[in-house]
Amino acid sequence: MFNNTLGMFFDGDMKLIIAMMLLLSGDGGDMLLLMALMYIML
Repeated sequence: MFNNTLGMFFDGDMKLIIAMMLLLSGDGGDMLLLMALMYIML
């Protein structure tokens, strides 16, 4: 049920960007890169 609701709100590219953001934030990634990914999502 949870996967179906995510599929309705986010397409494949958005899911990939969100996964990249989660991985970068967990590894102490560059804040500028995280902000750039957030900008792409807009």
